[in-house]
Amino acid sequence: MNKNNLSCDVLKKKTSLNHFLLIMRTAIILLFTCVFISVAETGHSQNAKVSLNKNNVNLKEVLNEIENQTDYLFIYNNEVNTNKTVSVNSKNRTVREVLNHVLRDSNIDFSMEGNHIILSYIEKQLNEKNEENIETAQQQSRTITGTIVDAKGETIIGAN
Repeated sequence: MNKNNLSCDVLKKKTSLNHFLLIMRTAIILLFTCVFISVAETGHSQNAKVSLNKNNVNLKEVLNEIENQTDYLFIYNNEVNTNKTVSVNSKNRTVREVLNHVLRDSNIDFSMEGNHIILSYIEKQLNEKNEENIETAQQQSRTITGTIVDAKGETIIGAN
C-alpha cells in the first residue's frame, strides 16, 4: 500500500511562497528607498543665500557677484540694460529677494529655471492693455433684449 505524504507537498509550497514574499518585500523596500532618496534632495540653489554690499555699481557687477556666490547662471539678451546703476546691501538673503530688490524700479523681470536665471525686458504697454480691458468691460456690460423668431416669424419658445 502506497501512502501519499501530503504534508510534504504543502510544506514545499509554503516554503516557496515564503521565499517569493521575502523577495517581493525586499524589492518594495528597495523601490521606496530609491524613490524617497531622489525626492528628498532639496534644491540647494533655490534656497541659496547671498551677501552683497555694493553701492552705485552697474547691474552686471551685481549679477557676476551672485554667480560667484551661487551655482546660478544669468541669461539675458541685448534689450536688458546691465549698465544700469544699482545699490544693494543684503546679508544672508535668498537670491530671489536680492533680485526683487535690485530690479524693483526697472523694466527687467526674472524667472528662475533650475540653475538658470532668465532676465527679460518688459515693454511699457500697460496703458494700451488697460484701454483694451476698459473697452472689453464696457462691451460686456451691455444688455441686449428682444425676441428670437424662426423663418416663419413665430417666436421660438425657450430661447432667451
